[in-house]
Amino acid sequence: MTRRILFYVFFAVFGTALAALGFYIGLRGAVGATEASALDASSGAPLEITGSPAELFTAAPADTAEPSESPLPTNAPSPASDPFLVLVNLTHPMYREPQVVNISELLTARNVVCDSRRHADETAIRALNEMFLAAMEEEGSLTFTVASAFRSLKEQDIIWSSKLAEDPGYGKNGEPLKVMPPACSEHITGLAFDILSPAHPHSDDGFDRTPEGIWLRENAWRFGFVLRYPEDKQDITGVVYEPWHFRYVGKEAARYMYEHGICLEEYPAG
Repeated sequence: MTRRILFYVFFAVFGTALAALGFYIGLRGAVGATEASALDASSGAPLEITGSPAELFTAAPADTAEPSESPLPTNAPSPASDPFLVLVNLTHPMYREPQVVNISELLTARNVVCDSRRHADETAIRALNEMFLAAMEEEGSLTFTVASAFRSLKEQDIIWSSKLAEDPGYGKNGEPLKVMPPACSEHITGLAFDILSPAHPHSDDGFDRTPEGIWLRENAWRFGFVLRYPEDKQDITGVVYEPWHFRYVGKEAARYMYEHGICLEEYPAG
């Protein structure tokens, strides 16, 4: 009798152990599959885009711009040899993602707020820091926010897809755009920054009436930046007026563009 009881107890314990082992293996398999999916989503191959994005639209204003007739001064850089003058728009897509570094690690100015995950070109960041330091010295009350900088092709594709889901006909009527398709946004260069302020955190025309917006519009050129999408150049750039969007082109080119009142599409070929 005792042996029979021990026999049943043994098999009951053994069966429970087998069941627990099976549950554990199944659980590990499910967790492993989830982890693998997450890794695939975050570290997959870069987004590949083929064809001309301009084919999506009925108009491509950027291709109709006439370069300025004013000759370049001898010390002004030529677009053909200066990487900081790269033109990116609907008719000049950029499919290569450049090397970028963390913005916060290079900023020393204390009058700027920047998400620690934002990246950009190192030379452009150093110029950005110089500009913010000057603003702090000249106008101590100004405070800025780096709202956006480098965006990968994948990030821009998400933004573009979201806009199309909201408005399937977006961009097909020839109107200036605010959201650009992947490879056509200047943010892919690592040289473009959306600069706002804590007091005005929204990307709208109202920023040009804020103290920060006014100072940037009048002084950014001194540090190598240009207001990339002026209000009077929408038919040339193909982009709406963006008083918050500044592009690093280098000090000499920025001075030339500011003094001649031209946008990057109009910059002399050299």
